Amino acid sequence: MNACLTERYGNPCRGCGYTWSTDADVCRGMIEESPGRVAALLEGRDGSENLPVLEWNARAYVAHMADNLRIWSERLAAVVLDPSALVTPYEEGDLARARGYQSLPLQGVLWSLGRALEDWRVAEALAGSGSIVLRHPEQGRLELHEVRCVLAHEANHHTLDISSANLLALVLSAGLFDNALASLGEDGSAALSEDARRRRPVGMVTSDRRRGDARLFSCV
Repeated sequence: MNACLTERYGNPCRGCGYTWSTDADVCRGMIEESPGRVAALLEGRDGSENLPVLEWNARAYVAHMADNLRIWSERLAAVVLDPSALVTPYEEGDLARARGYQSLPLQGVLWSLGRALEDWRVAEALAGSGSIVLRHPEQGRLELHEVRCVLAHEANHHTLDISSANLLALVLSAGLFDNALASLGEDGSAALSEDARRRRPVGMVTSDRRRGDARLFSCV
C-alpha cells in the first residue's frame, strides 16, 4: 500500500482502525454504503452535532465526504481520458471555509453525497479493468485499488467522526454525563491517561482532525 498514506494515518489508522490492506470488494462496499450509513446516523438530527476534539460538525463532515468523493472521481476520469494528467491537490480546510461547511443544510449535503457516489460509479466504469495509475505530487503513484482504499478509509473515518459526535449529543441530552465537557482540556482533548485512551469505547473513537493540529488541513 502507498507508504505516504500509512505513514500519515498509521496502519491500522490511528483514528478509525482502518487497515490499508483491506480487500478490494470490502473497499467497494464501504464506499457504496457510506451515503446510507451517514443518512441513517443523522436521521432526525440537523447535523450540528460536534465533539470538542473534532474540527467540524456532522454536516461539515458529510459535505467533505461528498466533495472528496467527487474530486477523486474527476481525477480518475481525467487519467482515463488523458493518461498524462496529473493530480492537483487541494487544501480541504480552504475548501471548507469557502463552501461554509459548518452551516450547509444537512439534507443538501446528504443529497450531494449520494450524487457524488453516482459520479464515482461512472468514473469506475470508465476506467474498466485497465491498468490505471494516478500520479499525486504528495502521495506518489496510486493504482485504482489504492484510490479505492483512500475513499474507503475516508468513509470509515468520517462515519466514525459523525457517530462519535452523535453519541456525545445523545449522552448529554439524556443527562447521563453532565460533566463531560468539564473533563476536556483547553485544546479539546480528554484528560485521560494513556492507558484510558487505549481502552476508550469503540463508539468514541476520535479523529486525527483535532483543533489546533497543524496536520489538520493537509493536501488531499
